[in-house]
Parts: sequence; structure tokens; C-alpha cells
Amino acid sequence: MLVHTRYVSSNVALLFVGAVLCAVIAFEAIMTAGFGADPVHDFKSAAILFDILAAILSIPFFLTMFRWCGIGSVGIWCAAGVSLLCCLITTMSGPTTVLTLLLAFEGVVCSAINTVSIKAASAQRSNV
Repeated sequence: MLVHTRYVSSNVALLFVGAVLCAVIAFEAIMTAGFGADPVHDFKSAAILFDILAAILSIPFFLTMFRWCGIGSVGIWCAAGVSLLCCLITTMSGPTTVLTLLLAFEGVVCSAINTVSIKAASAQRSNV
């Protein structure tokens, strides 16, 4: 069942924190693409490219959080998993480690939004 995001005070604060994190992730991905990408085309540079794409893919998943918190939360965790895999492939290079940590923190924020929305929805159903 799709749970719609409930806009209670804690979720509004968490959505603001998530939006700031999303902006930081986008900035880090752009800076990594511009300055941290290797000119050599090997397996490690491909992993960095996929990590940048996973970070950019987290933006539409976060925007989904404003309507369907469950889908957005799962999408953010999938992007964080891809980023972790790329981080392990590149042997924990600087930009991939930062993107992985930021995506994991955004995943925690989105999971908290999902949990609060589920609790608010069940409380609303029990009051009816």
C-alpha cells in the first residue's frame, strides 16, 4: 500500500534537512564530475561515473518523497547501495566515500519521514 507523506511538523523539518542534503549531494556530484573524474578510461573511472549517476539519480527519488514516502525511501537506499558498491570498487577514494556517506545519511532521513508518515496514517485511521 502506498503511504502518502504526512506533513506533520517533524516531517516538514526532515524534508527541509533532506532538501539541503540533496543540494549538497548534487553539488558534490557536479564537483566530482568536473574536477575529480579521471581522464583515463579504466574500471575505476567507470565506477566513479556510476557513483556520480547514482548521486544524481537520488534527486528524483527525493522529490518523490513529497508525495509517496515509501517509494522515495526505497529509491534513496538503492542509490546509496549503488554508491557503496562503487565506493568499494574504487577502494574508498575520496569523492565516492563522501557521496556514499551523504546518500546513507539522506537514506536515514527519508526512512524517518516514512516511519512518521506510516504512524500518522495509522493514527488517522484509528481515529476514524
